[in-house]
Amino acid sequence: MTGPITVFAPARVDLSPGFTDVEPFCTAMPARVVNVALDLGVEVTVRDETRVAPANSFAGRLRDAIACRLGIVRQVVSLSASALPPGSGLGVSGALSVALAFALSLRAGSSVDPESLVELACAAERDVGLTGGTQDQLASVYGGAGLVRRHRDVGRRDPIDADLGALGACLVLVHGRGSRNSGSIIERVLQLRSRSRVLRTVTAMNRLGDLLADSLREGDYDQLAGLVNESTALLRALHAEIVDDGIDNRLRALGASAAKPCGAGGPGAAWLVLVGPHARSAFVGAVEKAGFSVLPAIPHVAGAARIRPR
Repeated sequence: MTGPITVFAPARVDLSPGFTDVEPFCTAMPARVVNVALDLGVEVTVRDETRVAPANSFAGRLRDAIACRLGIVRQVVSLSASALPPGSGLGVSGALSVALAFALSLRAGSSVDPESLVELACAAERDVGLTGGTQDQLASVYGGAGLVRRHRDVGRRDPIDADLGALGACLVLVHGRGSRNSGSIIERVLQLRSRSRVLRTVTAMNRLGDLLADSLREGDYDQLAGLVNESTALLRALHAEIVDDGIDNRLRALGASAAKPCGAGGPGAAWLVLVGPHARSAFVGAVEKAGFSVLPAIPHVAGAARIRPR
């Protein structure tokens, strides 16, 4: 028997459209996704037990899939409460898979190098039938800001040397009500019949990924805001269900310089909003008065890590 193992894995916010890192798009052309890890995420604690009842929850099935791949037969996983609403588009399921992969790999004495953790987390999600890309797991493992490049394989994430403090000063995460299954929206996008139109849109999304990385690296927030708004327009062009019509216009009317749905979008998704630092406080008050909630989150430089007992 070993002592408890606790791990924290950050969620992420994507500045560019994230659909390009999903099969078959990343097979047709190399994906480009810019994302930033958050100080909000998932914390799990693994304990040894002699008898563990099988869990029917998503977390339980994911735990069992990772444990099976690692050859672990006894484990109990405790999940911490998260300030992130389910189905928010902030990569919570990816953070959960990374946290479980990290903690259970430590329990099994297996490799916890970043590449191995990403591969294990992604493989386990496929085992439980989750549809998606790899940007969430890459951001959760590596932290900070990065440009995800994926072409057929799991992909890699190149770090972006950005002023995360400056980004945090103008970044607001706005959430309305409701929830959705990101996998179901991805499936509907994959079922679109006009493949040539879809691929043209995905090509434009990838172009934005490179431009957003440059803007973030250079600290050009006017250009960054314009590119984020262009990302929203491309998401709307890709599929009508991704962008909840009217929310971006409402947020800009309240003072946002840019607004984009996170992840696969749809009802219940959080919105990435950029606003001038001097106007941030007034904007937060205005959106809360309008019936939205604001998720307290800032960029997080570190990736998944073990939390030592106090």
